[in-house]
Amino acid sequence: MIRIAVVDDDLMFLDRFEKLLLETFSKFDETIKVSMFTCGTDFQKAILRSPYNLVFLDIDLPDLSGMKIASLLRKQNIDTTLVFVSAHNQFVFESIQYKPFRFIRKSELAHDVDDTIQGYCDQQRKSLDVVTLLTESKREQPVQLKCIMYFYSLRHDIYVVLHSGKSMRLAPRQYTLESLENELNTHGFIRSHKTFLVNCKHIYKILSTKIILTDQTEISISRGHTDEVKQKYQLFLREEEKL
Repeated sequence: MIRIAVVDDDLMFLDRFEKLLLETFSKFDETIKVSMFTCGTDFQKAILRSPYNLVFLDIDLPDLSGMKIASLLRKQNIDTTLVFVSAHNQFVFESIQYKPFRFIRKSELAHDVDDTIQGYCDQQRKSLDVVTLLTESKREQPVQLKCIMYFYSLRHDIYVVLHSGKSMRLAPRQYTLESLENELNTHGFIRSHKTFLVNCKHIYKILSTKIILTDQTEISISRGHTDEVKQKYQLFLREEEKL
């Protein structure tokens, strides 16, 4: 079941939007549970208690603006898919900094909701991709690709770091970063340095000499490879947008 929050201070719009969500998700054979909020402050408290998979957030709220709420969600590293909803199309450019999944125009509600939900369902199916890694104890460990932040090498050992913060040493002499790169480059993993293989899904920012991940971990970029890393990341973002 997909847990959804909708934040908007217009009660009539909330009623219409909930019906539209139920109708559209049913076309993709997905069950949902929708929670409605007319107040940004109430929503902020609720998501800290219990996470939502998908959040539809009106930008123009009376207490906390949608942009302010989005900023708080990103700073607290809350794992949710964010979709802005607004009657003011000019906000789309300002909203990009918060990395929303989509921007829904109220003037094109039915069309944009259908496009957003189709993209979200496709992305969720893709995120179920799993790689089986052999750990140092020779135990096979299935891991969802979306949960991997990066691989790194230390001397002759290869480690994987997960979104949870857990780090695992892989079986000695079974892997190299080159072999992992060849296996995972079509899944959004890029080589930033001879000792790092990074999952683009967890990149927050790319600077001239390092990558900042969503948990603020800093990953080195090899000298002279910044432009190449940025190009690969831009390609990944374009591919994600097609979903």
